[in-house]
Amino acid sequence: MNIRETDNTSETSFTRTGFLAALLTLSFLTPYWAQGTRSSAFLMATLLNRSSFRISVCLVAMLLSISAFIRSLYWLQPIILFALIPAPMVLADIANILSFYFFVCGTSLSNLLYSHGKHEKRKIAIWVSYYCLCQVVVGIYQRVPPVNMIITVGASAGITFFLYNLFSETRQAIPRKPELSLSKLGLSKTESEYLKDLMQGCSIKEIAANSGVSESTVRNTLARVYKKFDVHDKAMLLAKCEKYTLVD
Repeated sequence: MNIRETDNTSETSFTRTGFLAALLTLSFLTPYWAQGTRSSAFLMATLLNRSSFRISVCLVAMLLSISAFIRSLYWLQPIILFALIPAPMVLADIANILSFYFFVCGTSLSNLLYSHGKHEKRKIAIWVSYYCLCQVVVGIYQRVPPVNMIITVGASAGITFFLYNLFSETRQAIPRKPELSLSKLGLSKTESEYLKDLMQGCSIKEIAANSGVSESTVRNTLARVYKKFDVHDKAMLLAKCEKYTLVD
């Protein structure tokens, strides 16, 4: 599975989702969840009296918060969100909206983080199956009537596939930038990294500090990039790159 390079829009999605998910996770420590069924209220009262539960909730929230601001940890968010899906179901009911929020966000972030290609629909089906399985397992635990369970699971699957089809149609309707292969232009690994840093708004001084090289080395490397892109300076390079989707 290939990890995509995240652009500014994707980074904003990870930052906002991670921070909000952290706050929602901390809500597990509030008395709100004791307002559910009698069994869930008893379970919540039991869990809140355990320091291990409180520490675990705070740890998960902390991981979500950290991953919201560190690009190398973005991959943690969908994993944590998928793992959190059953929690609101157990503490409240199988149709809990927070579980659906975790599911939608986890699926969306996975879409941003990984390239799916021809297997995208198959993976969406696996995620939906996992979400529905969580509802079934928790429903059996809570002794939900079979008819209610079938209606809830069917509605969840139907809404999810409807949103996916709507998103796919909208995405196809948006004009896409043509792809430009960095390898076909002859850029080395270092040249590609400096180019991506430049597009993220880093200065030559910052690129040099992050790479552990001198500023003159960065300038010489970027000079080769200018030549391969057939431009004369940084402004022309960035303007040209904006017209394309850069791929390795």
